[in-house]
Amino acid sequence: MNQAEISLQRFTLTVAWGISLLITILIPATYFFISYQHLRSELVVQSVLSANDVTDLIKSNPALWRYEELRLSEMLEQRSKSSVAESRIIYDTNSAVIASNSSVIPAAHISQMQDIYDSGVVVASIEISRTLEPLMFATLLVVLCSAAISAVIFFTLRTLPRRSIKKAYQALRAKKEKYRSLHETMKEGLAEHRVTFGDDGKLKSFVIIDANSSCANMFGCTRQELIGRDSLAQFGTSFSEYLSELLQVFEHGNSITFELALPGGGTFYVVTAYSKSPGIITTLFEDITERKKSELKIKRMAYSDQLTTLPNRTLLIDRLNQAVANATQSCSTLAVFFLDLDRFKIFNDTMGRATGDQLLVEVGRRLQRQIRCSDTLARLGGDEFCFVATNPSKECRAGNVFGQRSRAQRVQLLFTGNEPEGP
Repeated sequence: MNQAEISLQRFTLTVAWGISLLITILIPATYFFISYQHLRSELVVQSVLSANDVTDLIKSNPALWRYEELRLSEMLEQRSKSSVAESRIIYDTNSAVIASNSSVIPAAHISQMQDIYDSGVVVASIEISRTLEPLMFATLLVVLCSAAISAVIFFTLRTLPRRSIKKAYQALRAKKEKYRSLHETMKEGLAEHRVTFGDDGKLKSFVIIDANSSCANMFGCTRQELIGRDSLAQFGTSFSEYLSELLQVFEHGNSITFELALPGGGTFYVVTAYSKSPGIITTLFEDITERKKSELKIKRMAYSDQLTTLPNRTLLIDRLNQAVANATQSCSTLAVFFLDLDRFKIFNDTMGRATGDQLLVEVGRRLQRQIRCSDTLARLGGDEFCFVATNPSKECRAGNVFGQRSRAQRVQLLFTGNEPEGP
């Protein structure tokens, strides 16, 4: 369980406790307050009605009304509720009890006092008190019901979000594990780089922060050794040449693809770079070395003679066209020579095809040593060779193409490969 998950669970627990306590306290408190105010209002009405009854008695007997204790007590008893303990007491102006009912209420009660007037003068007061036990009992029931509701709400708020969070994190972990599995098992190399800039806006660092095993194997090191290295130094000058394009990926979030050749040659990659989050550039390396070798092999097969490795007829025609175009443009000359080996068929039939092939290879190699770098020697097929000389001298003839040597010297050079002695 990570820190984010713990913090989120703590938050949901706090919210669940807060809502549960609020319901447990607020509902009973609201019920008690409303019921208490209703009871007080009821007592005010009862005290006013009782005071009016006593006032009527005073008007009928102004002088002796206070001595009619029995009548006053009966009047107070008639106003009492049988289901709720309630006391009614009439006091004179000296707070002496004139009359009261027989009810005794506990300490927890609510009282309401109302003055009694005779010709506008206060002659007595009536106090009505009612017990709070029924209200407190009803409030306790509300508290219990609220606590039960709060427990259900707490369990719901605590359990359902927790399960949802757990499922979400499980799905996230599964997704991460799946990504990591794909990340580790993929054939292509994957590397992530952190790009930072200085206060002047210039590039400060370009560091590898993550890589998969394939990427590490591509560059001959372990994953731990690769992480933390400078990207530009690790991937060579070809990577540095695309630095401006990589920074555009960092700034605009697009992607680029380029070909990377590692220092030393012989290994080639197609690199796809993109930015999936701010400050991070991800590069995907695809090894195309074998494809490059296949392309070179196909190219050699298409333009080279398979036996002697000399240019074939197709490449000869292409170079001849280029030579003609260059000669036309520069007003220079060129010469084309055709060579073949006399009685090669007899040699091939008597010595064998393999020996004949060795002879053709050796002839091609020795002829190649005698021409200039700017000239082209090609094998047309069989024992036929063609030689294109660019910008030859005016005295150029077929007999002295390979220098001012006698026929015997040229034959010795051709068939032995040794430079002849003497003029």
